[in-house]
Amino acid sequence: MSSSPYVRYRDRQLAGPSTNYYVRTSPTGVVDNYGPYTTANVTDEMTDTVTPDYHRIINGGGIVNNPCVYTKSGVTSPASFSMDVYKASNPSQLDYNYEGALVARMIEEGTWGTTLPYPTLSDKLERRCKMVALANIDKTPYAFGEDLLEIGETLRFLRSPLAALSRLGSEFRNEYLINKTFRRNRYDLLKAHAALWNQYRFAVSPLVRSIQDGIEAYGTELPSPPERMSARGIATDSGSDSQDKQLWGFLNCTNTVKNEIEGKATILYTISNPVHDWRFRLGLRAKDMPTTVWQVMPYSFMVDRLLDLSSFSKGVMNLADPSIKILAGSYRVKLSGEKKYSVVSSYNSRYHFHVPDSLTQEEFTYERNPWTPTIADTLPEFTPGHLVSDATKITDLFAIIVSKFNPFHKAGII
Repeated sequence: MSSSPYVRYRDRQLAGPSTNYYVRTSPTGVVDNYGPYTTANVTDEMTDTVTPDYHRIINGGGIVNNPCVYTKSGVTSPASFSMDVYKASNPSQLDYNYEGALVARMIEEGTWGTTLPYPTLSDKLERRCKMVALANIDKTPYAFGEDLLEIGETLRFLRSPLAALSRLGSEFRNEYLINKTFRRNRYDLLKAHAALWNQYRFAVSPLVRSIQDGIEAYGTELPSPPERMSARGIATDSGSDSQDKQLWGFLNCTNTVKNEIEGKATILYTISNPVHDWRFRLGLRAKDMPTTVWQVMPYSFMVDRLLDLSSFSKGVMNLADPSIKILAGSYRVKLSGEKKYSVVSSYNSRYHFHVPDSLTQEEFTYERNPWTPTIADTLPEFTPGHLVSDATKITDLFAIIVSKFNPFHKAGII
């Protein structure tokens, strides 16, 4: 008879603990040691659950889904500082030599002063991962529903795509020449830029992608799906900062800080009597239609950047699908942070800098917990930052605003 699962704790010493001194040596051979200071001390620890007969359970089709926490933290420093100091009264005469664990000393004794905090990371990461994982359940390889609902517009463009692009280019060139020659309102030229971008982003590029997808769908044979399938949602965030300062009247120092977070939600599920026919292949099933209808609405893609209603719709339809059975869910997060303190040079001519020194503080956490998906996990968060999260999205927003009205007129800019 097998025993019950039990919680296990382990820890290790990965580096150190070790210490080093900050040493001052005079030309006469007198040595002064300061310290010792910690230059290496890195540990890790893990708390997980041991499941007896784990392999037998898995091989028999069972599911093991337990929490796990792993952390690693510590400090390391090469203690490599080296510098000669010459007398103020005689710049050619050596006064002292300094070497060793300078940065470790400054940190432990508090003479470094104020240090940078870790940048704030998104607190909406977990909700985003879970929503996307639910939306990715029973995901179709292609999505041609939007193309079919916009077939009329697509056909009008395909009637003479080169002529349409040529006409747009001619209009852009004419606006440029007119503005250059007659010094007209520059908004007309700006509007021509916006029209050219909008035509490329929202007409030409989607059409090219659809044609590529159509060719691939026609020529690719889908593999048989496994009995159990996984859906995942992944999101990341990161931040960094740096600060330069001068310390002790002769040292140029740098403090850098960075941290990263990665979340991942996973759902293990099965589908009773799965039908992977042409409707599934092309994304034309009945359960795909609500999302498709939303996506053909004007500027729905911009709304999705603020409030992801497309993923919300997919997630709700998947939870409502009686053929889908969720077997297990989990959410894991990786969080890593690093603070580095460096002495890089000297700005005083008396202090002849030879070798820099640094100290790094690191933190890492991996945490995984079981998760039972519910309808609440499909609700999207308001994410205004996604509207302008990269250069392309900023250009999209700018081009749409300019094409609809002149936002600069009242401000007197254009």
